[in-house]
Amino acid sequence: MTTFLIIRHGYSKSNEHGYFTGQTDVQLSTLGIEQANQTARYLYENFKIDLLYSSPLQRAFNTALPISNLFKLPILIENDFKEINGGDWEEKTPEQILELYKDDAIDVNNSKYTSIILDKVEGKIEFKNVWFSYDK
Repeated sequence: MTTFLIIRHGYSKSNEHGYFTGQTDVQLSTLGIEQANQTARYLYENFKIDLLYSSPLQRAFNTALPISNLFKLPILIENDFKEINGGDWEEKTPEQILELYKDDAIDVNNSKYTSIILDKVEGKIEFKNVWFSYDK
């Protein structure tokens, strides 16, 4: 049986400031680096990993790096694993997005990103609890 582990990148510099990041290429924060190291140690103690993929974005690659080092595996870059392009939303806070795009965005329950809906970026994108889609 094949098992796939999907690991989200560690806390980024944009997370520290509350920015929506999308495809903006930002580094991990100090906390994110520690999260990546802890994740790598946990995986090493509990799983056998044969292949390691990452998006080309720094925050994903640098989350995969400690895993790569412990398992002695190359990181295979997959462009299709990049986060969605957030267009004009990128590097803005939810509050800025709601102010700048108030005619297009609504804050359903005032819970930051998970409640923002926008109709103008690549069709209708709804941010709930799952942040990705993958079609190939």
